[in-house]
Amino acid sequence: MIKDGILQVKEICDTPVLIDLIPKENRWARPGLRMVPTSKTIHETDNLAHSADARMHTRYVDNTKQYVSWHFTVDDSIIIQELPINENAWHAGDGPSGKGNRTSIAIEICVNDGGDFEKAKENAIKLIKFLDKYLPQAEMNWQHNHWNGKNCPKRIRKSGWKNFLDKVEAFELEQCDTYPVPDWSLESWKWAVAIGLNDGIVQNPFEIQNVKMFHSYDKYIRSVIRDEIKKYMEQNL
Repeated sequence: MIKDGILQVKEICDTPVLIDLIPKENRWARPGLRMVPTSKTIHETDNLAHSADARMHTRYVDNTKQYVSWHFTVDDSIIIQELPINENAWHAGDGPSGKGNRTSIAIEICVNDGGDFEKAKENAIKLIKFLDKYLPQAEMNWQHNHWNGKNCPKRIRKSGWKNFLDKVEAFELEQCDTYPVPDWSLESWKWAVAIGLNDGIVQNPFEIQNVKMFHSYDKYIRSVIRDEIKKYMEQNL
């Protein structure tokens, strides 16, 4: 699900994921220094402009000539990745060798007017849990404040950092981590649900193949038994 530092999914729990990396030529925002992430840092954009959504921040960081960047921007409708998570970003304000800048994945949450901040937080939590699942060594979450004392993420801090962490802890990625059932397996899938072999929720793509195998085996056994009964009846009746 993550390859060469890039998310390999088109959505996380129905929230679209867009990969729009900062150009390598922009050495201000994309220094290209190797990073082994050990945590995640939560930020808020602190930009209240109506247009200051995730896409606008991506355009900004693509073109900035400031030493500022982050790995993901999240708003109420989309998650955008701007840097591979195996490269560092300038986000924590703790210097070129600081652990925030050199070991932590930066997630910016949009606070723009007209946007749904609660939904943006929910989308950030989806991203956090996705990273927890596929990058467990970076499971620790920090506020920007942890690294340099800045009042960020301001709104989350005001409502309670622990409240936010509790919501992260309570969210179950598996509740929406499902796969579509392809047409070729629809018959076997309905059969499995009807006999109680499956609850109808796909948790793993291999589950679909296994159900089809069981269904094919069931049909074969039934056909053999049917033929044997028919033969017995013809011989004894």
